[in-house]
Amino acid sequence: KRLSALSGGEAARLVFTRLSIARPNVLVLDEPTNHLDLESIEALVEGLKAFPGTLILVSHDRWFVSRLATRIVEIKPEEVRDYHGTYEDYVHFCGDDHLDADRRAGLLLLAATALVACSPRRVDPSLIDLFAAASLREVLDAVVADYRRRSGKTVRVTYAGSGQLARQIAQGAPADLFIAADEAWMDWLDQRGLIETSARRSLASNQLVLIAPVAASDEPVDLTAPAAIAARLGEGRLAMAETAVPAGRYGQEALTHLNLWPAVKDRRAPADDVRAALAMVARGEAPLGLVYATDARVEPRVRVVATFPAGSHAPIVYSAAPVRPLDGGGDPVGARAFLGFLAGTQGQSVFRRFGFAPVPV
Repeated sequence: KRLSALSGGEAARLVFTRLSIARPNVLVLDEPTNHLDLESIEALVEGLKAFPGTLILVSHDRWFVSRLATRIVEIKPEEVRDYHGTYEDYVHFCGDDHLDADRRAGLLLLAATALVACSPRRVDPSLIDLFAAASLREVLDAVVADYRRRSGKTVRVTYAGSGQLARQIAQGAPADLFIAADEAWMDWLDQRGLIETSARRSLASNQLVLIAPVAASDEPVDLTAPAAIAARLGEGRLAMAETAVPAGRYGQEALTHLNLWPAVKDRRAPADDVRAALAMVARGEAPLGLVYATDARVEPRVRVVATFPAGSHAPIVYSAAPVRPLDGGGDPVGARAFLGFLAGTQGQSVFRRFGFAPVPV
């Protein structure tokens, strides 16, 4: 595959592979878990544990740091504290978890090193910051407008891939509420103590579909025949989100289940999120794309040519939870109230109107 066609996660894995082959004495890595899927993060931890040299990391990922750090140097304007031990030992020793509840001091962790410097969160009682999966843009824009008319509260939404947003939250981004396109990234944040587990909700479900440009043939693609999808691709590529994103993970799972993965794995056009994959097909840059049914519904320049069987992949469930407030900032009460609205009758009616299905029982 050409380097220019690599996704962010694939490029990161390539860099780590080259570093392991070079066998350097010192590794300095800046936010190394960014763009990696869950399996790759776990593999990276195991690989770095076996690294014989000195390892210096810049990371806000508490789970990642907790599994690697053996020495911590805390850097403050008035002092420098050198502590030999794990990050958990350090937290117990000083009673201050800088990758969790404070996040304002600088930490240097050697033999796995994390450098942390984040500003306190803003306090704005009139504003709720929502981080949401890219595939929810239209439905949430509608719900947010309705909620503002009813409550007077403003919800500011940031849309991106679920994995990207989860990592930003782990790095201290000011989110009050998070909605992911799967359970895995919400579990990832839960394991790090960054969400209010008791308030977690499942809001809606979706389907996985194969799309083509509307100007192309409307002949359905037979998902039971690898030759059929290869023929429709021709010399082109299959647009789909990278596997660090839920849509990409669901897609790989479905293609593998249907024995289509060998035919397409080297012919993908990786995208940062599902909406980027949708745009490639809409612009005619890819002859086929793998997206959610609701994505295809809002883009008039594409048509659905196949729907993946529900049993070919894990259920596509949108999981939501308030983000645990840090530094006394944010609006946890407002976040829980808006989440209640999303899960209630008014919010669910909007989800149905935009083609989302109820959560499977």
